[in-house]
Amino acid sequence: MRLFIALSVLAVGLAGSVHVRPSAAADAVPMLAVGVDRVVNIRLWGPASTVVVGNPAIADVNLVNGRTLLITGHAVGQTSIMVLDSSGRETFHQTILVGPADAGHVSVQRGAQATDYSCSPRCERLVATGGAATASAPSDPAP
Repeated sequence: MRLFIALSVLAVGLAGSVHVRPSAAADAVPMLAVGVDRVVNIRLWGPASTVVVGNPAIADVNLVNGRTLLITGHAVGQTSIMVLDSSGRETFHQTILVGPADAGHVSVQRGAQATDYSCSPRCERLVATGGAATASAPSDPAP
């Protein structure tokens, strides 16, 4: 069983897609992390017929075609997703951890003035424009 899991991880890593594993190994693999208002694409090994979400208020799943899931984070929390084939057999079961959308953002406080930076992968100052923040020119480095 461990060999099967190791080969599955290797095959998925070489394919460049998100880790998908058989439901029998559900406790052996870490959770899938998704940010609030972010989307993760998952390619399944076999065709899916039914998708069940534990708490749709935390994450939503769309079955694009028989083998592709799009998971969208809605609220910070944890839920699970189960995929069944046309015979009702469980083919995929994953715990989803939805984290805050502001990961990668840093605020620098100087006295009464705060400056926001987006650090993904390089820090750039965010400039407020009509209630929304946009990245400034890359020539403005973080302190």
